[in-house]
Amino acid sequence: MLHGAALVVSNDTGPGHIAAALGRPLVMMFSWSNPLRVGPYHRSECVVARDMDKRGLATRSHKPEHGIRHITLDEVYAKAVEQLQAGGRRRSNA
Repeated sequence: MLHGAALVVSNDTGPGHIAAALGRPLVMMFSWSNPLRVGPYHRSECVVARDMDKRGLATRSHKPEHGIRHITLDEVYAKAVEQLQAGGRRRSNA
């Protein structure tokens, strides 16, 4: 199913990582887990997270500001539009 998806919106779970590997347009939201450590391989353009570049090397954050509730609908929507517009350049032949 993910292979033919026009867009996948996911938190940091297996289906999001599979969609990334398939090259599908993707919006992947990260809260406590650090996208720099566990994010989709070579797909940082699809990530929505707080302070992504300031989290260091820790795999997990315990800072309240990194909670999922701090990711806004506007951020997810903007990333979805961006991913759909760039989708043809990121598609995998898998």
